[in-house]
Amino acid sequence: MESQESYKQAYALHYKTGDTEKASTLYQEILAKFPNTKEASYARTQLENIAKDSNLVTKAGEWNGPKGTQDESIEGEAQTAVSTFPCPACEKSVSQAAAACPGCGHPLLVERKTAEQTTTTAKETTETLATCLLIVPIVGLLLLWFWVGESMLLHANANLTTTALIVLISSAVLGAVDASQIGMTKKEGAGPFTVAIAMVLLWLVAFPWYLSARKKVGAKSYGAVGLLLTILFVGSYFAITMMISEAVNRF
Repeated sequence: MESQESYKQAYALHYKTGDTEKASTLYQEILAKFPNTKEASYARTQLENIAKDSNLVTKAGEWNGPKGTQDESIEGEAQTAVSTFPCPACEKSVSQAAAACPGCGHPLLVERKTAEQTTTTAKETTETLATCLLIVPIVGLLLLWFWVGESMLLHANANLTTTALIVLISSAVLGAVDASQIGMTKKEGAGPFTVAIAMVLLWLVAFPWYLSARKKVGAKSYGAVGLLLTILFVGSYFAITMMISEAVNRF
């Protein structure tokens, strides 16, 4: 049944990937589309659990589902089971503190811990990618002043172009991968592909914008640092360009 598939998807988002925001949306859709099913009762209970964990509202009826879809018997049943949730294997009501389902033996505690570890690892990975993205213009600055600035006039322009390409391409690749990892989509302004293209074609704007826009999907924002590095790199690029032009004019 469609209600069962929707509930399984919401449950996986809730307990396996730790994405309670998307899980909440799906739970609310179940309440709206299938108000008189057992999945609606389960969804209502899960919404209460999410609210309880995040110190938000604790009454299931206060969630933003469409009015007129709430069944009083379901609401009463849900409120008596605040500390329970349905087993994903057999759907028997199980305590939140249970290590395994008493009905089928499905390992619940291990599954939750694995989900938490996966979420933590994913967050660490995204922050590592963001740090690498910030390092790109720093490397570019070092190349500008200690490689291009010190190179022979004959190779200066070629080295300057190479440095710019390194910064643009590296930013595009790392930005796209990071956007994919944190779940950035067109809804938040740009998906991974758009981020990559923007980094190549309009790095001056795209670099600080993307680092700031990460907060839209719950990731850490580095907008201020990104803007500072952008100003330093672009300023140094034009300074080196002027130095090369002056050297050429002297000859």
